[in-house]
Amino acid sequence: MIIIEEFSPTAVKIMLIFLYTGSVCPQELELEDASDVMQLAEKYNIPALKTMCEQDLISRYLITSCFCQLAGSKKRRATI
Repeated sequence: MIIIEEFSPTAVKIMLIFLYTGSVCPQELELEDASDVMQLAEKYNIPALKTMCEQDLISRYLITSCFCQLAGSKKRRATI
């Protein structure tokens, strides 16, 4: 039996799914788990999983940033 205590059960589950299937459904990777999964990938030397998490976090950041900018523009009554 292997016990991994420093990460959430969800993050470990996602890592195992990736190891068995080679992919993870984006809907399974919640924002709060992406960081843990990326740390697991680093710890256990799974570069493809780490890259997938990095790309997911970057895309979420870009989308969030766009929405924040749009909301700020609306507050300032921007016309563009």
